[in-house]
Formats: sequence, structure tokens, C-alpha cells
Amino acid sequence: NNTLTVSYLYRVSDGINNRETLYRDFDVNSLPTLETLRLEEEDEEDINNEFALAYSRNFEKTGAKLTADIQYRENTEIERADIVESVLFSSDEDFETISDQRSDNQESESSWLLQMDYVHPLSKTAKFELGYRGNLRDLANDYLVESFVNGIRVNETALSNNFRYDEDVHAGYAIYSNKLNKISYQLGMRMETTDIAIELLQTNESFPKSYTNFFPSAFFTYEIKQGTSLQSSYSRRIRRPRSRNLNPFPFTIGDNRNLRTGNPDLDPTFTDSYEIGFLKTWKRATLFSSVYYRRTDGVVQRITTRVDSVNISRPVNLSLENAFGFEFNYSHDLTDWWRIIANANLYRSVITGEFSDQNFDAEAYTLNTRFNSRMTLLKEVEFQTNFRYRAPQNRAQGDRESYYQLDIGLSKQIMKKKGTLVLNVRDVFNSGIYRFNTIDENFEFNSEWQRRPRSYTLSFTYRINQKDFKNRNQRDRRGDDFDDDF
Repeated sequence: NNTLTVSYLYRVSDGINNRETLYRDFDVNSLPTLETLRLEEEDEEDINNEFALAYSRNFEKTGAKLTADIQYRENTEIERADIVESVLFSSDEDFETISDQRSDNQESESSWLLQMDYVHPLSKTAKFELGYRGNLRDLANDYLVESFVNGIRVNETALSNNFRYDEDVHAGYAIYSNKLNKISYQLGMRMETTDIAIELLQTNESFPKSYTNFFPSAFFTYEIKQGTSLQSSYSRRIRRPRSRNLNPFPFTIGDNRNLRTGNPDLDPTFTDSYEIGFLKTWKRATLFSSVYYRRTDGVVQRITTRVDSVNISRPVNLSLENAFGFEFNYSHDLTDWWRIIANANLYRSVITGEFSDQNFDAEAYTLNTRFNSRMTLLKEVEFQTNFRYRAPQNRAQGDRESYYQLDIGLSKQIMKKKGTLVLNVRDVFNSGIYRFNTIDENFEFNSEWQRRPRSYTLSFTYRINQKDFKNRNQRDRRGDDFDDDF
């Protein structure tokens, strides 16, 4: 009735990131006046330590269970870059300057995750759940930029920073669920208290924030007949800005004409979600389709401003977003050896808001789709494909172009099923490129960004005293820098 699990993870990685940026300048007659090349070579070191302790207890009462988890994570990342910018062409014969810079970015993070959940059955159909979750994070980012002037290092104080971020989130929740005839329901309430402290040591500025919020939820299911049901739900959610989106200094100077910064005064966004759905199950297939409405207050969009020939992109809280959509989910076991899962989400989004006396209203119709296929080709050999597509979408300041990506994987059981060999190819066609067009009354800016090119991974797992586990989740610890865009 008692289970204790202890785990420890150590991961060390290093890499070299090369970047080439070519600038071409033209006069009002579209004649070239200047061409410069900016080269950056960055060395990166990353060390992760993660310790986890999990406990679960089953009580004598059937269905009563207590689980508790403690996780501590420590991460250190060091990035050092040398940057040289040289002139390839200039209409001004006397313009022959070379810029030589270097940057040193040292980032460290420590975090605690504390969680406890208790489930208590009240009857055959009713149960009560109670829980707590705490996230405690401390982050430090020291970013130094230096220029070489006549062989002497000069600190670029406008680009360097010393950033501290502390976040404590405590949440408690309670859920009651039951079933009356053909109607089953679940009612819940979550309360969260957040304390945030942001410090910019170089400028001696601080941005404390503290707030408490309540998040109700309600889910209802009406069973029309066996395998067919109607569902409706309401929930309120919160999305907090990432620490990187709160740091007002640039993330990198590899492209010093286009800088991405954060905003220490950024607030979380709150979404009220309403949904009505239809669920149908067959022997080998399941279909769920729904219509929904989501209202988001304080929606975050990146706004680009131009200052002295430099584009500065900064996240801000705009006013309001209303989204109306239709979602379709379908899974089917075509045979004993082939299973497919398809998802499509078509919606209309309307954003209303102003920033710096400028209107940023936007309206968009867009489509997101996913398709997954899993086949057992030979004995103990599985082949999996995953395809994603995002249609173009208007944004508050321009638009985002379409995006698609295909991933494939092969897995093979070996060593009497104690071992698993997995080969993955991510982004087979090297098409996972984000394309943005930023349009302002004073300028137009087009950009392409690729998180990583096509990549191959080969992994081997050996289980000493454990059966195969296919559904163990492995989260991508690198995160996603475009969280506020997607």
C-alpha cells in the first residue's frame, strides 16, 4: 500500500552556435550605400541537476489515495560569444570601420516543486479531491557586453545587465464529482497566491508584484446512450509571463539592429473558457468535436518600435482577445498494428487594444492541425510519424506566415525486451521555420527564425528490473523562446 520512488538526473551539454547577419542599406532612390557582415561565434555550456522524491499510499477504503512529490532542480548555463562586424561595401570611401565585441552571459536557476493530492471516495459515484502545489523559483542572469576600442575593453552599460527574478506560487484546490442518472459532473475551485520580486542590480530598480486569484471550473457530461454523450465545461485559467519576457535588456546582440527584450511590468493573462462538445466512441475509434469561446484579458503581444535605426521588440499587455472556434479530435485503430490520431482547430480571433497612443486591433481566421501515426512494422519494431501545420495568422502588428513540420521515429525492443533502441528524425524536411512580418506606419520588418535545423537522435534504454514503459513523458527542457507568439 506504500510506494516510494527516488530519482536523480544529471545532464551536461555543450555546443557552438554560429550566426551570420548581412546588412544592406539603400538610399531613398533604392541605390546601395552600405553593406556590412556581422559574424558571431558562441560557446555554450549547460549543466542540470534534478532530484525527485515521490510517495503514494493506498488506504483501506477503496479508491482513497494520497500522493506527495518533491522535486528540486538546479541549472547553470554559460554562453560566451565573440562578435566581429566588418564593412564589405560603402559608397563613402572614407567609411572603413570594424566593430569588435564580446558577450558573456551566465544564467543560473534553482527551483522547488512541492505537490500533495488526496482522493477520497464518498460513494460509488461521488468523490472528493483536495490538493496543494507550490512552485518556488530563483533565477539570476548576469549579462556583460564589451567592445574593443583601441585594444581596450569598454563595458557597454546600455546592453549589459544584472537581473534577479524570484517567484513563489502557492496553490490549493478542491474538486467534487458525482453522477446523477445520465448526468455526471465535476465542480472545482483553485486558489493561487503569487509573489514575484524582480531586481535590476545595475540600475538599482525593483519591480515587486503580489496577487491572489481564484479559478473556478465546472464540467458536465450527459450520456445520450452508451458510447454517445454531450459535454459542456467552463474554466478560468492563468498564464504567467516567463522570466525571460520580464528582463528589459536584450537576450543577445548577435543582430544588433533587431533586439528582443522583456518587460518587467508585464502582467499575467487570464482566460475564461466555455466549451460544448460531442463524444462518440466505437469499438476501434473515438470522435470528439466541440465549439468554444475564450475571452482573454491582458493578452500579450510583441510590439516593435524603431529607435535610431534599431528595431526593439518588447512584449506588452494589450487589452482583450475574443476567440471563437471549432475543434476536432479523432483516433482510430485501423488494424491491430496501425493507430492514427488527428486533430484540427479552426478559430476566429479578435484582438482589441492600444499601446503608446497607437491602435493594435487585429482580426484573424486560422487553422492548426496535428496528425500522428503509429505502426508496428515487424516484430517489436514500431514506426511513428508526427505532422504539424499552422495556417497564417494576423497579429496585432503584422502577421505570421504558415508553418509545418514532420517528425519520424523508429523503436526496437532488444535484449529480451529489457532494452529499447530509438531513432528519431526531427523536422525531416527542415521546414520548421517561423516567419513574421511586422508592419508599422513608419517601417516594415520581415524575419525568419528557426529554433533548430533537422536533427537526428539515437537513444538506448536498459531496464534492470522493470517492464517496458512506452508512455513515459520526457519534457523538452530547452523550452520555447516563442511562447508569447504561439
